[in-house]
Amino acid sequence: MVDPALPDLQYPETKLEVEMPDRPGDLADPALSDMHSDASYKAIPSKDYEELWMQQHGNNSSRERHMGMLMRGLDREEGAR
Repeated sequence: MVDPALPDLQYPETKLEVEMPDRPGDLADPALSDMHSDASYKAIPSKDYEELWMQQHGNNSSRERHMGMLMRGLDREEGAR
């Protein structure tokens, strides 16, 4: 006997819960300006990877370095378009 409260694993429903027909990989229009106005973006020392990695001011956490590299990479990718 099948329990209706359990999901059907033999024939699962594969329809997505959210559909995004308008190019889901594109950034929202204000995304870059929001990032550029953020205080953590303004604290990034330069576009140079080595300088960002070795910066001495602040607490220099791995999260700050990681987010700095992500932000600079996003600038580089979106600035080229």
